[in-house]
Amino acid sequence: MGVVSYLSARDEINEVFDANFKQIALLLDRQKNVMVDAGAGISNKKKLKGEEDFLIQFWSPDLKLSYSTHPLIPFVAPDKQGFQTRNFNGEEWRSYATSRNGMTVQVSQPQSARDAMIVEITLKMLLPVLLQFPILGLLTWLAVKRSLGALVLISGSLQKRSATSLQPLPSESIPEEITPLVMALNDLLSRLEEAAKLQRQFTADAAHELRTPLAAVQLQLQLLSRTKNEDERQEAIENLTQGVHRSIRLVEQLLAFARLESEAQPAARIDALKVCREVVKLLTGPAIQKNIDLGISRQEPAFLFTIPGNMQAVMTNIIENSLLYTPANGQIDVAMYTEDGRAVFEVSDNGPGIPPHERSRIFDRFYRVPGNMVQGTGLGLAIVKSILDKDGADITVTTGINGKGARFKVVYPPSPA
Repeated sequence: MGVVSYLSARDEINEVFDANFKQIALLLDRQKNVMVDAGAGISNKKKLKGEEDFLIQFWSPDLKLSYSTHPLIPFVAPDKQGFQTRNFNGEEWRSYATSRNGMTVQVSQPQSARDAMIVEITLKMLLPVLLQFPILGLLTWLAVKRSLGALVLISGSLQKRSATSLQPLPSESIPEEITPLVMALNDLLSRLEEAAKLQRQFTADAAHELRTPLAAVQLQLQLLSRTKNEDERQEAIENLTQGVHRSIRLVEQLLAFARLESEAQPAARIDALKVCREVVKLLTGPAIQKNIDLGISRQEPAFLFTIPGNMQAVMTNIIENSLLYTPANGQIDVAMYTEDGRAVFEVSDNGPGIPPHERSRIFDRFYRVPGNMVQGTGLGLAIVKSILDKDGADITVTTGINGKGARFKVVYPPSPA
């Protein structure tokens, strides 16, 4: 503001002084005979007095000084008509000269006189602004203190909370400026509360699900200790082995789910068809044991962007689910292709199928279709849904092969180039 005020005042004052110079020179040019004859305005000072004093000179046609208001100031004669800025005695002078009938009138003044006036006017212009600084500072301090006061209360409220206290922050009587922050924190707390509820539910469900296979293992151990012959002993060992395998499988699924919930790995471009072939090859053994025809019915190059291992987990759990529920001598067809630039993975079987009203619930944790006697953990499809949600993929369940069984169709988002 000071620089702008100074420059503005300088331009305006220079224009005013130049206009005064011109008016004075033109006026004196008409009255020069009277001025010279009367010797009006003659001073014996070697310097001009302030910005209101001027040096007025009359020069003859041969540029000899005829008259000067300050004879002791030996200012030079003009070398051209109009305005000039020249150096005299180490400082700049501004002058204006006009001629008539061979006589020249020159009005001059040092630039320093103008500068002093410019500085004085600038300071007077800035003084009201400078006087406002303390008031503005006080008002700013009060406004900032009021806004930060709400933040201090919010931070104090958060510090007093325990790790399990996720209630929303009070949003009443808070400044408008920090309302978005409070709303964002409340949204985060709400999501954390929902995640904590899911985690508590998961822990409770896991404890309940583990109790059943472990109780079965304990029962099989008791039966094994009571066997009376080798056949009973062998049967008890087989049942015990199956119970241990089910417990191990359940624990593996629980660990996979917990790892999926906590780990954050970088994504990469995956060759989906290659992964599909590897998974089908890996599960060929279990399919042969049940005499199930497992194969890839449609193979097309497909690529997607996901976390390494996620797609293998999706494919493995969906195919294992079909192997679990498809009866002996059944059929499972796997497809991997691209549709509208999106990778598509399908698994179809001719098993018992899933009733339409149950299809939305099979992805819940530990949920199994009522009336189904197949032993499972109820976590495989929940793991699939959790992975696909993170990948932004969609999964639908329809009728399977020849109007029987179930078809799982996974459609991934378009892969970046």
